[in-house]
Amino acid sequence: MFSSSVRNMDPASPSEAEAAVKRYMQAVKQELHCSKAQKTLFLRQMEDSIFTYISENSTASMAD
Repeated sequence: MFSSSVRNMDPASPSEAEAAVKRYMQAVKQELHCSKAQKTLFLRQMEDSIFTYISENSTASMAD
């Protein structure tokens, strides 16, 4: 599902982390089978949670 570049992202690089999250969210979006409203809400909440986790855990990686 993820390329090796996503799995081995440098957590010190915010732009790389943001790009990795965007790719991950795109992959999740393709797998969701629900209404557009539910999908939008879920993805927004998930993205917020991911960025909160990254901001609180500076050494976070895609494996986390």
